[in-house]
Amino acid sequence: MAEPDISGIFSRMTSSKAAAPRLERAGRLLGAAALACCSLACSDESAPKAAEPSPSVWVGEVEGSDVKVALAQRNGAVTLFFCGGDDSYMTDTRWFAEDALPNAAFSFTNGGWTVDGAIEKGVASGSVQTETDAVRGWTAAGVDPRTIAGLYAGVAPCGKLGLIVTQATPDDEPSGQGTCLRVEASGSIVEQVNPVRLERLRSTPEISVTVASAPDEQFTVLPVASAER
Repeated sequence: MAEPDISGIFSRMTSSKAAAPRLERAGRLLGAAALACCSLACSDESAPKAAEPSPSVWVGEVEGSDVKVALAQRNGAVTLFFCGGDDSYMTDTRWFAEDALPNAAFSFTNGGWTVDGAIEKGVASGSVQTETDAVRGWTAAGVDPRTIAGLYAGVAPCGKLGLIVTQATPDDEPSGQGTCLRVEASGSIVEQVNPVRLERLRSTPEISVTVASAPDEQFTVLPVASAER
């Protein structure tokens, strides 16, 4: 009887044994790669996220009126400015400046005005009652640091200059509403302030304005506090 030819079987078995070390090495490499990926994923999950900067300037309005409101926080103190529009600047313009800002609610009382409010989740809101008007609500949102929105102040012969600039996004056209306020023994004298051009560069943060009593002169207002730019 002829003996079966088994050389092919041995050849196949020999080939399988030779491949085993290569497969084992490949498995070790794949395992190491998987472990590295897992370590990177765990590292990313455990890495603390950078906290977003809190707003330091808020701009908004008083409900049911043409009054703008701006709030600026600087060095643990707050400046609050109500600026009346065409119909209300004579009666509804008032500064509440450099009072400590509590962690929760705040309240101001001055010259027949009562203001209260709080800052929660990046939005400032509250109520205001003037000498001549009933209680109204007010709301102000944190400004976009890419815009020129904010609260600006300066001085001129007419008194203290105040300008509230509103600009929701960099693509929106900015608008400004301002007054010049001087307090005398006989009462307050208020004039409207008009920006010459609402444009502010990083190197020159001031804005030029004019006032009704000196239309041919220009005066400068600067940010009361700056958003993180």
